[in-house]
Amino acid sequence: ADQFIKGRVTDYLKTIDQNELFSSQIYLCGHPDMISESVNYLIKLGVKEENIMYEAFTSPGAYEKIS
Repeated sequence: ADQFIKGRVTDYLKTIDQNELFSSQIYLCGHPDMISESVNYLIKLGVKEENIMYEAFTSPGAYEKIS
């Protein structure tokens, strides 16, 4: 995209043309809750799991499992 978007990633994902999502490789980076919610949404839409990559960030010393 050639513009900056302000707001929640999970809300923005719902505005993207689904055909564009199906033909894209998606990289998410951020809080584990955002990652989990986004990945679950994308998979429910039918985006292939192998097209979704992510890195979760937590507070130093903290560990959270992404499901």
